[in-house]
Amino acid sequence: MIYASTTDDQCSVVVRKNLCGHNCSSTRRKKQVKNATKFWICEKVKDFIIDNATLKAKALQKKIKERYKVHIHYQKVYMGRILALSQLYGDWDKSFDNLYRFKAQIESCSSSSIVNIDHHIINGKIRFRKMLFALKPCLDGFLNGCRPYLAVDSTLLTGRFRRQLASASAVDGHNWLYPVCFGIFDSETNENWKWFMTQLREAIGSPRGLAIHTDAGQPVMTAVNEVFPLAEKRECMFHLVNNFKKQYSRKTTTNGQVEPKKKSCKKLDGRVLPHIIKKLNEESRELSLEVQECSEEVAEVTSLGGSGFRFVVNLQERTCSCRKWQVCGIPCKHAIAFITSLSNASIEDYVDQYYSIDKFRTTYQQLIPAMPGKT
Repeated sequence: MIYASTTDDQCSVVVRKNLCGHNCSSTRRKKQVKNATKFWICEKVKDFIIDNATLKAKALQKKIKERYKVHIHYQKVYMGRILALSQLYGDWDKSFDNLYRFKAQIESCSSSSIVNIDHHIINGKIRFRKMLFALKPCLDGFLNGCRPYLAVDSTLLTGRFRRQLASASAVDGHNWLYPVCFGIFDSETNENWKWFMTQLREAIGSPRGLAIHTDAGQPVMTAVNEVFPLAEKRECMFHLVNNFKKQYSRKTTTNGQVEPKKKSCKKLDGRVLPHIIKKLNEESRELSLEVQECSEEVAEVTSLGGSGFRFVVNLQERTCSCRKWQVCGIPCKHAIAFITSLSNASIEDYVDQYYSIDKFRTTYQQLIPAMPGKT
């Protein structure tokens, strides 16, 4: 026989007397709940993982305790998390079986896109080594609308299988990063980087004036020199300074995306992108410079206010001895001073074509095609 009564909140019942004994589990008597299975945990943590897939078991353990007022062993939470990730995003091992289906689907939805997969055979089984994929709209957008500049780098993938995610990115007229291609390989070796750069060259060729920007790592620099011998090479200043500090140990004194940009193109009017016009207008104000014309196309521009530095501007060649105009393709303040001193001259006429609205529209002219899910 059991005697019980309701509490003051009229929602809970308290057992006052139990003559039959009590042998069920109780969260009040035990610090950990043993009868919570990984399947139960899986269902409870799915919402947390959907919001943030990077949450680890320790964080999920804390969230379960906050929401359900129970403490569950770390190992059970870990297994429940693995099961939830598998149900939400697929199994790690089985995902490799879908690579060639992924390749076929991309080639079906976007003809002329490139998906190259490299594998080897171990004990009669096909094992993944590396891959590269480049979508046709991205390749065309880079070749026809972006400056001939590529930033090449890789980052560590921290999932179950540690790999390197490599990428080659360009810059559009708004100075937004523009994806060209991606690759995956096991580590940053000379062989892997040479394979990646070779696939990249087959995709884009060797555009005139191409500049390739790297992190100054020896394997990637070696590959760039071998595969793109005529390209101009540049090193990331952040990595260059860090490598210098390591060596000398001294102190030293950084479609969800395409569609909105495509829509913004329709609203643009004129010849040059608005943010470039705004930048030029800002720089044209309060110019403390003196212009002395040597001819209709050449002038000496002198800084006022004490420094007295003199720069030579050539409008026909679009150069300035400060070299800023040549580097970025936008008239420097010395060129602006010369241009604004002329009658019937427009600064917009001296901005490089890669900052034009036409080039920007060309960059995002093609949409990345939609792909169906796995069936």
